[in-house]
Amino acid sequence: MMTDDTYDDAGELFRTIRNRRGLTIRQVHGNLHKTAVSHFENNGSDIRMTNLMTILKPTYTMPQEFFELIDHTNNRLRALSIKISNAYQQMDTATLTQLADRYANAKKDNPPRYLLKLVIKSFLSDLKHQQPVFSNEEEDYLQDYLLKAGPWFFFEYYVYSNVCFSLSKRVNDRLVQQMIRQYDTFHLSSYDELFFGAFCYEVTPVNPIFIRFSILSLALTSSRIPLSLDI
Repeated sequence: MMTDDTYDDAGELFRTIRNRRGLTIRQVHGNLHKTAVSHFENNGSDIRMTNLMTILKPTYTMPQEFFELIDHTNNRLRALSIKISNAYQQMDTATLTQLADRYANAKKDNPPRYLLKLVIKSFLSDLKHQQPVFSNEEEDYLQDYLLKAGPWFFFEYYVYSNVCFSLSKRVNDRLVQQMIRQYDTFHLSSYDELFFGAFCYEVTPVNPIFIRFSILSLALTSSRIPLSLDI
């Protein structure tokens, strides 16, 4: 089990994350030239902190997770999680509907935004008692994304732990086995609560609303909460 291993090369780690999210260099480079990102990924070229933050943003990777993976020691996702948590616990369908509208145009060619769109849909449908939540096409997309080759990072655990309540048993049986394999192969301690929340839902008859509140509370336990919601 690789719980404390790190990536020696920041560029290699970024490439792994970008590929895992299904994003191209064009989708992440921002104001940087595409060749600068390519050199960073493949040649270990230095990169300014501000430029690193720019290319991390579209991947929905928290900077603290990135640096923890590098030096052995995303606020954006945390902000969205807190907003979803507050709305869900207050049964505020209006706020969740606003978030759903914000992500309504998210397409499959941008997996992070599309997956967050499905997370929001899961919570909103739960409050509205709508079943089934996902179409066959959406469920197949979630399954294909989470089963594809590559490690699970915080984002993958976040997505699965918050949509597992809305998936069919057939798909959940496959995905929970994949999650266990990925967790055994590699994980950081910051993934634990999401892992055990999803795992407990699958193997124990615990009230799913209780588990869902437990998972969402993860976003509220950190002092590193941004002052703005740039999502």
